Amino acid sequence: MKYFFLFFLCMSSLTLTAQKVAEIEEPQHAFQLMGGISKDLIGVQDQGYSLGVAYQVYFPKRFILGVEVATDQSSYQKLSTIYSAKDRWDKFTGFSGAVRLGYQIVNRKYIDFSFSAMPQIYHRSHFIKTRDKETKEEETEIENTTFFSLPLLANRFEFNYKISPAHAVGFVFDVHLDFDTNIFGDVIASKAFMIGRAMLSYRFVLPNN
Repeated sequence: MKYFFLFFLCMSSLTLTAQKVAEIEEPQHAFQLMGGISKDLIGVQDQGYSLGVAYQVYFPKRFILGVEVATDQSSYQKLSTIYSAKDRWDKFTGFSGAVRLGYQIVNRKYIDFSFSAMPQIYHRSHFIKTRDKETKEEETEIENTTFFSLPLLANRFEFNYKISPAHAVGFVFDVHLDFDTNIFGDVIASKAFMIGRAMLSYRFVLPNN
């Protein structure tokens, strides 16, 4: 994930000074497809993959308003069970719905760069599979938890290269720190979940009538 971020910094620094500012006179509506890797940043999971689709509006004053749905998926990972009579594996799947409140720091003819704060609701299913080492019997437990986040700072950064006025490809980086609903009643018993994503993206801007 860090190599994606370093590449993004290099690309933006090389192209920023050579571009003219691209101002828009009326709101632009766009759809965006995203796909890449994800990582549970405070758990024991290895990285998985993420897919997402978004609809967003770019306003003349560079503000961005949008909605997004995404999913994160990981494969089963074996846990350490040296002193246990059972082998254990776990994985998670997650689905999120988010609102994008963003601002374009840079909007040039061929590139743009923006940051956003993204409140979201995140539903995670944690699968734990166990197998008895002697009998080979298997069991699977599923723990479902709903999380939410209300970020006070920007948690998404996005860089796009404009192939044409309607088409752009780019990189999306975000980190979400989510809390379950127990935080309103019992802070100690509440759970936290932090996931990071590094994704490639394709954006299609709808033509204005």
